[in-house]
Amino acid sequence: MAMNQFPSGLPGGLPTSRMGPGPVPGMGFMPGSAPASGGGSGPGFMFPGGTADNPMAMGMPGPPMVPVPINSVRMGTAQSMDMMRQNIAPITVVADVDVSNLKALHDWIKPSFEAQMGIALTYTPFFARATAVALQAVPIMNSIFSPQGHMVSRTVNLGIATQVPGGVMIPTIVGAEHKTIPDLAREIATIGQRARAGQLTPLDSIVASFVMTNTGKFGETMFGTPTIKPPNVGILAFEAIKKRAVALENDEIVARPVMHLALTADHRAVDGAEMAAFIGKVKQVLENLAF
Repeated sequence: MAMNQFPSGLPGGLPTSRMGPGPVPGMGFMPGSAPASGGGSGPGFMFPGGTADNPMAMGMPGPPMVPVPINSVRMGTAQSMDMMRQNIAPITVVADVDVSNLKALHDWIKPSFEAQMGIALTYTPFFARATAVALQAVPIMNSIFSPQGHMVSRTVNLGIATQVPGGVMIPTIVGAEHKTIPDLAREIATIGQRARAGQLTPLDSIVASFVMTNTGKFGETMFGTPTIKPPNVGILAFEAIKKRAVALENDEIVARPVMHLALTADHRAVDGAEMAAFIGKVKQVLENLAF
């Protein structure tokens, strides 16, 4: 995807080599100074904590044990995990990302983006765009695996792990490699709403060629080991952005916003070289804003 130049007036720290008038790379969007509007919704857990209608709340009157029936979403997850445990050889690699430039860009364009688009601007569409770029660079990760071999997808059909009442669903954005960050922001918000309402369309539900999850938005996670949903080759988790000590080239220690990436892949299908190339590309895109 051809790079555009950043508009003038960027916050300090962004690459000066890309300064100049024009839309933000990968955005198709011109930041302005309009006030922010809109807002996000919660993750939609089945049992919101601390409320009187929560049967698992501590100290509520009733029997000492509370039965919680398994719903269809949880049952589907359980079946997928059983299949994974029996058929997949998972291996996880972790990388850290200095997101100073990304955070500056996100915070700078967020107010006018939300005013113009009418939706909240989270980090997830940036992560989705970086994932799509990396899958094009390392296409073996954009595949499903069977005893007959790899089936590499000609398009990036990106599954977005989405918290819904009772569990997690993975709606799919078809052709994610062709979409700008505003496109992805709009689609992620829309399919998330449909997933939580139980109204996913057949197109939303096709098998993803790769899955990503933004686990960092739920709390203070450093990193985890995301679990592959068969028949995918991999899943990439984006963890919480936290200030951490970073050693610069001159050995100076500074505090920077840092995020860990955790990539789990099926070792039957790919090796460490492919995993390192893929996660390295995601890191490069996010650190250099190479959307």
